[in-house]
Amino acid sequence: MRQLLVLDLVSDLSIGLACAAIAAALLHFARRPTGVPYARVFVAFAGFVVADGATHLAAVWSLWQPSLWLATALKLTTAVAAVAVALLLPPLAPKALGLGAAGALLDAAPDAMLLVDTNGAIRLVNARAEALFGYSRRELLGRSATMLLPDDVRAARDVQRDVYGVRRDGSRFPAEISVSAVDTDVGKLVTAVVRDVTDRRRLDDDEHTERGRAEIARAHAEEAGRRASFLAEASRVLAASLDYEATLRSVARVAIPYLADYVLVDVLETHGRVLRRLAAAHTDPLIEERLASQRPLARTSGSTGDGVLEAVIERGEPTLVRDVSDEWLATRVRDAEYLGADSGTPPTSLMLVPLRARGRTLGVVSFAVANGKRRYTLADLALAEDLAQRAALAADNARLYREAQDASRAKDEFLAVLSHELRTPLTPVLGWVRMLRSGTLAPEATERALDTVERNTRLQAQLVEDLLDVSRIIAGKLSLDLRPVALGPLVDAVIESTAASAVGKSITVTRHVEPDLPRIEADANRLQQVLANLLSNAVKFTPVGGRVDVAVRCAGDSMCLTVADTGDGLAPEIAPYIFDRFRQADSTITRQHGGLGLGLSIVRHIVEGHGGSVQATSEGVGRGTTFTVMLPIGGPLSDAPSTARTPASTAKDLLAGLRVLVVDDDPDTREMVTVILQRAGADAAGAGSTDEALRRADEGAPDVVVSDLAMPARDGYALLRALHARGLARSLVTIALTAHARREDRERALGAGYDAYVTKPVEPAALAALVKELVEKRRRSA
Repeated sequence: MRQLLVLDLVSDLSIGLACAAIAAALLHFARRPTGVPYARVFVAFAGFVVADGATHLAAVWSLWQPSLWLATALKLTTAVAAVAVALLLPPLAPKALGLGAAGALLDAAPDAMLLVDTNGAIRLVNARAEALFGYSRRELLGRSATMLLPDDVRAARDVQRDVYGVRRDGSRFPAEISVSAVDTDVGKLVTAVVRDVTDRRRLDDDEHTERGRAEIARAHAEEAGRRASFLAEASRVLAASLDYEATLRSVARVAIPYLADYVLVDVLETHGRVLRRLAAAHTDPLIEERLASQRPLARTSGSTGDGVLEAVIERGEPTLVRDVSDEWLATRVRDAEYLGADSGTPPTSLMLVPLRARGRTLGVVSFAVANGKRRYTLADLALAEDLAQRAALAADNARLYREAQDASRAKDEFLAVLSHELRTPLTPVLGWVRMLRSGTLAPEATERALDTVERNTRLQAQLVEDLLDVSRIIAGKLSLDLRPVALGPLVDAVIESTAASAVGKSITVTRHVEPDLPRIEADANRLQQVLANLLSNAVKFTPVGGRVDVAVRCAGDSMCLTVADTGDGLAPEIAPYIFDRFRQADSTITRQHGGLGLGLSIVRHIVEGHGGSVQATSEGVGRGTTFTVMLPIGGPLSDAPSTARTPASTAKDLLAGLRVLVVDDDPDTREMVTVILQRAGADAAGAGSTDEALRRADEGAPDVVVSDLAMPARDGYALLRALHARGLARSLVTIALTAHARREDRERALGAGYDAYVTKPVEPAALAALVKELVEKRRRSA
């Protein structure tokens, strides 16, 4: 019995102590997760609980069936189980305490740290890992490490930089992981140190960006340097020649290979209606020859939108075709052929740049890439525009230089022709005058001599008048007195005036004037000058037995006047310049026709002054020429004969009873004017200077003073002032007769007080009629 009590006492004591140890151990493990495996603890504890439960059940059963040995045996078994559990837990305590110390060390680390077992499960994390990933430790322990680090850390290298971590909210961040293996009592673990490198990556990216920007800037600078060198070389090449075509040809050569695989230079000709291939450049001489031999391209009258060359010329703006596809070429067959698509080197990228200088389009430069490895950009287009502009300006400067040289040469030729034309009529005048003075000429020879002298004198006067007209045109002072003018009578008068010349060469002059033509607003004298120049030119250049047709008709809101001949015609290279000053089809000493080459220039300026236009057309040398004048219609009046008064022959008593004083320092002119007025019935006297004229006026006040302006000592203006000072000019008619024909000279004389302004030479009848008219006007006003 005593033995049973001892066993019972020992069993209860063992069970009590074991339960206290087990409770303490379980509380420790429950409060502090350590990652230590708990399988054996839970098995031992389960055995202890089963044994303890069985003991208590036996105690209840023994109330009905008392059995001390059974109760003692059950307690003994429970005690053994309790002791076994108590003995199992102490060895685990150091491990748990060791992991707890490791956790404290991990919490002190500046980076996030994870301990992962061989199965990839998280066994331990530090506080930094909780903050970095956004999970608590309870949520992480036992979970797969891939929820934080998609890459399996077990297979990672010692240091891995190109990875990323995943936070609780699903966001990712760049990370750097250091991995090391650790052998522990609980097995092999992997320690992963995770560092957030977002800031460092941002700095690296910024540094990379800055470095990239620097490299881009350096590349741009280098490219800008290359382009500047290219443009400098291009400028040097372009400035090396003063020849228009040579300058444009150099553009094609200088752009290869830096800017293009091949370059085409095309210029506008025939008044902009034809595009001609001036130059082509290619690295392959055979292809270059094919490109250069392209036939001229006639421009279409209306643009359909598919003509890229036409559009560039019309708008004056460049075109960039970044990708030239087969479809693009197929829809623009005409342009594609002209741009070299059939020459064995079809373009794959294209730039078309107009050559423009001083508001004019000279042509087009085409830059093409044919290898397909490059596509033109807007920067390339800007460079091509710069090059084309430099080329156009250089070419236009060369053109202007050539034109200046041509103009200078034309002026030299003109002066030589002028000397010839002025000397030619002087020769028969001087010769016949000397023979007339000898008194040995027969009456019929005398008449012929006078006719010759008069004709050549009129010719010289016309030459001088043409020169004055040119001077007025250059100064912009060619004035027009616009009034309603009927063209029919004007045409008849001009045909009649040239009839003698036409009959002398057996030339038939025909007139075709539509009936009931409206009048036009025009200067009758200037328009007659236009018709006379055109008709006299036609007669001059038409061979013996030829024909000249003069026609006038209505053409819409304009009047169309044509003068067509069957004469020499015009060469194509001469036709564009026929209306230029000092230009002649033949200026050599062997030319067949005289003249200064001013008539057609004067015609053009007079016609343009009326708001019209004039052009010359010819089918070639020896096939005649047609001049067409278009003038705007100015009014609805009928084509009635003109009532313009023409000076009649001088009547002997036209100026009877008038005292006229002629003042001129040139004795020949003074004597001639005095004789003219005396033959008209005036009492005329001459004075060679202002002082002599004043003495004669003091002796007897004249009715009329005809005075030259340019005289030595005291000129015609001083004479007029002196007459006013003497009170003689109040009822006096004053006429300025001078060789100065400028508009400002006329305005100055009339402003000084002269009643009329007459330029030398003067028609006798016209001078007498003017004196009569002014005297009558003065008397009526008195």
